[in-house]
Amino acid sequence: MELSESVQKGLQSLADATFFDMKTFSLLIEVAFRSLLSAHADRSVLDQPEFKALDQKLLKHCHTAATTCILEGVKQNADKSTISACLEDVSFDAERTEVFYTTYLVITTLLCSSHVNNFLLQRSSFQIHSRSQPQTVFFLMCSPEI
Repeated sequence: MELSESVQKGLQSLADATFFDMKTFSLLIEVAFRSLLSAHADRSVLDQPEFKALDQKLLKHCHTAATTCILEGVKQNADKSTISACLEDVSFDAERTEVFYTTYLVITTLLCSSHVNNFLLQRSSFQIHSRSQPQTVFFLMCSPEI
């Protein structure tokens, strides 16, 4: 998977145990997946007690990087080896890669259940300005089977 330099830097920070211990890392990955599944943007998604001590700019950057990586994986229908290689390239250790991939499997399995007909990756014109380079963000939308 090809990820922008900004996304790679965010994932590298997320992989760094000095910024995110395993508990905080796992929670942020879960929050990233949940935020993509939410019907409404929830500004309080990062207002978890475990995140209070973190630099908020770093937290938001890592959350954006994680969600972008998730969406790129879904877009490419990435398998475990593709996701693992991508995460290892940005310094994820085996334990963090496993947490990410297990959550990815659970969420994609739920989305592919009998209640969901297909995934739609809608490219919005929504731009996030990170430093001087804008990044396109993809939103995951599900069409229920009718």
